[in-house]
Amino acid sequence: MRKLAWLWVAALASCSLDSGTTYAPQFQEKTFQSLSLGTYSNEVLRILGKPLRIDHQKFSECWMYTPPKWAEERSAFSWQGTLSLNSKVVYFDAQGTVLEAYGVEMKLEGKSHSEVKAILGKPWKTETNAAVTIFNYTEGQRSGSHDVRALIFDGSGNLISKRAFFYRD
Repeated sequence: MRKLAWLWVAALASCSLDSGTTYAPQFQEKTFQSLSLGTYSNEVLRILGKPLRIDHQKFSECWMYTPPKWAEERSAFSWQGTLSLNSKVVYFDAQGTVLEAYGVEMKLEGKSHSEVKAILGKPWKTETNAAVTIFNYTEGQRSGSHDVRALIFDGSGNLISKRAFFYRD
């Protein structure tokens, strides 16, 4: 019984309350949570300080073509995040010009939306991502698991989303 008690104490001691997260120097959770959508990025910098990293995501548009029997069962991307062999995927820039195409036998780079539709038909699924700026106030330390605290701003610098969750690697 005593041995079991010591094992329990040792197990608790080895568990750290540290989440494995590095926070930006001025970051405060209460302040982060109190930010309202629509707050300008310069105001956020004044209140929360400089983030650890700033990412700029460009506009992107993706058209997915999947055989009908597959479309009913799953998306063009498998649960592992890899492209299904039976899928065709076309990526466009903000001007509607093809940047890349996968699973397509012909060269589509440089073609327009209408040209792609004429060649491949209507896509099974489309996804569009707006151009945004992301302020990352946290990052992982040892392993990849860590608290995520990020703010997402639109092209005008308005806060449009707050992300607060634990990322498990």
